[in-house]
Amino acid sequence: MFLTCNFQIPKMCKPTTSHDDERVSPGYKRDIANSSTGSSVNGNAISSSINKKNSTSTIIQLKLSTSISVVFKLLLTRRLTIFGTLLILLTIYSIHILLVERSGMTEVDILESIMERSKVAYNKSMLYSRQNRNPSTRPGYTLRQKGATASHPVVMVPGFITSGLELWEGEECARGYYRQKLWGSLPVFVQSFFTDNECWRRHLSLDPNTGMDPPKIRLRSAQGFEATDYVMSTFWVWEKVIENLSDVGYDSSNMIMMPYDWRLSFAALEKRDGYLTKLRFSIEAMVKSSGGKKVVLTSHSMGSQLLLYFFKWVTTEEKLGGGGGGKDWVENHVHSFVNIAGPILGVPKAVTALLSGEMKDTAAIMGTMGAMVERVFGRNNRQEMWKTWGSVWAMLPKGGDQIWSYAGDIVKQPSTEEDSIDRGSIDIAALVPVSEEKETCSAISEDEPLLTFDDTNLMTHQRNMWSVDDSLKYLQHWGEELKNSEHAAKVHKFQSNGKNGESMEYWHDPTVTPLPDAPSMTIYCLYGVGIETERAYYYKKSNASSEEDLPFLMDSTVHDPTNNIRFGTKFSDGDVSVPLVSLGYMCVDGWKDNKRLNPSAVRVFTREFLHQEEFRVNDPMRGGPHSADHVDILGNVDTTLDLLKIVTDFDVSTVKVDSIVSNIKRIATRINSQTDFKTTQKRKVTKLLRIVR
Repeated sequence: MFLTCNFQIPKMCKPTTSHDDERVSPGYKRDIANSSTGSSVNGNAISSSINKKNSTSTIIQLKLSTSISVVFKLLLTRRLTIFGTLLILLTIYSIHILLVERSGMTEVDILESIMERSKVAYNKSMLYSRQNRNPSTRPGYTLRQKGATASHPVVMVPGFITSGLELWEGEECARGYYRQKLWGSLPVFVQSFFTDNECWRRHLSLDPNTGMDPPKIRLRSAQGFEATDYVMSTFWVWEKVIENLSDVGYDSSNMIMMPYDWRLSFAALEKRDGYLTKLRFSIEAMVKSSGGKKVVLTSHSMGSQLLLYFFKWVTTEEKLGGGGGGKDWVENHVHSFVNIAGPILGVPKAVTALLSGEMKDTAAIMGTMGAMVERVFGRNNRQEMWKTWGSVWAMLPKGGDQIWSYAGDIVKQPSTEEDSIDRGSIDIAALVPVSEEKETCSAISEDEPLLTFDDTNLMTHQRNMWSVDDSLKYLQHWGEELKNSEHAAKVHKFQSNGKNGESMEYWHDPTVTPLPDAPSMTIYCLYGVGIETERAYYYKKSNASSEEDLPFLMDSTVHDPTNNIRFGTKFSDGDVSVPLVSLGYMCVDGWKDNKRLNPSAVRVFTREFLHQEEFRVNDPMRGGPHSADHVDILGNVDTTLDLLKIVTDFDVSTVKVDSIVSNIKRIATRINSQTDFKTTQKRKVTKLLRIVR
């Protein structure tokens, strides 16, 4: 089943069945149904009918088929995230626009060709199937047979970009998409972006000064389980978790999903949507309706950061900007906090996204295809949009140089197995941390830089280096130029002397803001390891021709796979999106034996899951039941089993023990031996290197 559109007649998008129709994902069926009665294609953008079926069309279709095959191969080999995949799909469109200009074909020809060939690719890559599953393979089903039943109410908080965003008010170019998902629905995304990508970008952006809605534009999060079970119609996110919970007796009466507009800063979520207030009262209602049983809060990705912020907000007095729940609110309402793949200390790629609109996925797209990405949705446009999202600022690295410069987590991968490298997997036993090489290789500096610049003004091509602190200072100085104090650059502070954690600007930072006073609460950190994850970058000056052009670009010419440097990116262990130090440091060390950051000695257990990729015919685009990928972890059978034991209180003692398979403890030991992080929290401040004159 795939979407085909008759672009000559408005509102004539309809589903076309195939022999595999019964195997398509529920999310795709739902979005097809919604789009069939909703948006129409902009008649100004697509104006002519299809009459031409000649040799030029055949060539275009062959090129299209090849392009789509490349996209799916890259995703299958784990070389791209979902964001990178979408970029390349947009590139396919741009390539064909060039062919339009040369052949005289119409945009209608191209879009119909894309739909037709994409249908073939889709039928070859059927995703998660309701009809083709054996229930005995589900952890929930097997645990239920052993006697496990629903116990604690469950509240789920999703992560970054995994909630659908619906249009409630928009400009003329988008009014045909009223109450449809401009983000989260593949058919609507294809239509809205391909017909007018600038219109789409304006609607996905926030006001650059306030971080809130732009004038006359309102996007709001979709609600309920359907907001997060699938993203882009076919890419499952929370679906497997929901289904396994239902296996042990959960339904909409004892578990809820709390989606949100993931673009907003956490403070703006409360100010615009009252999200934190709604979350508080939803939790209180769940506790009351369950007869007083405390809830299990489970979150994925950025949702974990949001919950840590919520803990501080709900226990702070209203006059100080909090929710006024009282210091014992968390103790009285929360049984456990299950943090799944949470970037507790942020992600380095948030820096590059704000600095130049780039990350690994964009830098790795080379040659003609890279040029096409820039034509369709270039780095200037990406950066302009991303810098308005307060959430990206909230995901900047936390802990400063004391953690990131001394972690010694950037690794080499000496393995020569081509297959292993293509998958992007890391052999844990083969990891060679940079910190270990320093004893024998004096050429490696003591402090690991986040950004390494090639200053082309110098004959020696000497490379200047920025640490995490340097990078954050630059970004915040740039943000200070914005007049409105509500901009994300001003509501997120990073430099601290350890004494001002009560200030709202630091609530997003767990290295400054302590855990709540909740001695009976337990925190479980469940995350994947064993996949190369972007950690540091090479940069160069751009040939900026105007003030609007970005002064920096990632230097993708720096490519040395033998030293684990690929297209200007250095890697560490992690889950493909979040580096290991961010996933695990606070869990295994930072919150333990630390009275300042964990005053009530909340118990913290860390459960790591080693990435084991496995091809499944009925779910070919994902990594299999033991994948530790950042999103796949929500379908990992071992992660799911741990979560089920926690919420049902069944055999939970097997989860209340650390399970470590990575080098995170060695990384923590190195950080603590090189810095005074756990005692005074003082951060080393280095002078910002000026490379832009």
